[in-house]
Amino acid sequence: MLQQISLMPLQASQIELYAQQPQQLFIQLGLIPHEARINSSYIDFEAALKEALLNYTLPAVKANLQQWELYTQHLVMDTFLRACVGGIGCFINPAELHKAHVGYYIYAGYEGKGYAKAALVKMVERLWGYTDIVEITATVPHDHTASRIVLESNGFEIASEGDIVGYRLLKN
Repeated sequence: MLQQISLMPLQASQIELYAQQPQQLFIQLGLIPHEARINSSYIDFEAALKEALLNYTLPAVKANLQQWELYTQHLVMDTFLRACVGGIGCFINPAELHKAHVGYYIYAGYEGKGYAKAALVKMVERLWGYTDIVEITATVPHDHTASRIVLESNGFEIASEGDIVGYRLLKN
């Protein structure tokens, strides 16, 4: 699975298109277009993603032109299927440049196939390999078992418990 997955960082203009019309971006990139729907019983994920892309990711990319790839959304691509199966991104707080927070999602129809685990492996490798980051964090609803398994199978440890569980991974 890992070898057929790639992460494609989105440039500023692509972030805007992805937030508004993801299928159009898929077509523009030569990918098989599909309904970009995320199964979530927790929140209206599509609306939350659109808001995050336009209000946080896009300004962060524009403010960090030297290292924009660290601040942007990455499409999770299955190169064999020529399809975008989800996304992963990270947030780096300017006050804590040694720490990154990651978040990911997998589109409906692609869940349970190892894409999230493979994408997280690639993002962690990227963060460890190209930055001074020594800690990666993530949060997930307590009862979102699939995401908890993805984090734990990638070496993340529980940092805080509650309705939202905090995870962290320290660089060796």
